[in-house]
Amino acid sequence: MSYDRNSFYLDLEQGLYVLRTHFEMSQQDPDNEPGEWAKFFLKWAENASKYCGPWSREVLGRARTLAAKSERSGMGNSLTELDEAMSEADRRLAGEIMATLRTNHASLRSENA
Repeated sequence: MSYDRNSFYLDLEQGLYVLRTHFEMSQQDPDNEPGEWAKFFLKWAENASKYCGPWSREVLGRARTLAAKSERSGMGNSLTELDEAMSEADRRLAGEIMATLRTNHASLRSENA
């Protein structure tokens, strides 16, 4: 498979999907370590901030806050905050991917015109 200049989006999208899926499944586990999920999300956000637009740095800031909060006092009610942060990241990533695809499609059409 050949990769283009936007292939990092696939890795980011897959990583976030897997993270969210496992996070949701773990909510039924009484031995769940919520702070670990905050750390996983922080790692994902750090990676996203290297490649994505300004929104990703906002998500990174929120991920840092959640990770710090989980280290200080456990996640507790912050599980909802973590779920919301991951949902927001997913929405913003999808928006950036769509915008990039539109731009790429428009530039291809103009090259072929």
